[in-house]
Amino acid sequence: SVTVNVTWSSKTLPLHVGLMKTTASSGNLVSVTGGSASITATVNSAGSYYLVVANPSTTTALTVNVTYSK
Repeated sequence: SVTVNVTWSSKTLPLHVGLMKTTASSGNLVSVTGGSASITATVNSAGSYYLVVANPSTTTALTVNVTYSK
């Protein structure tokens, strides 16, 4: 599993965070709010994965800081 810690510049706008497998067209993203969050993502099958941090707002830019650990 991977623990991902994120902070972002809005306490009211959500952020989507998760892992995606490089061979998949979708992943398991979690919507978090409040300006900071910690999630734990579990990898259930072998392969290559990448971290996704997505701003769902089409009108507001966010400043995002991410740290992670295995």
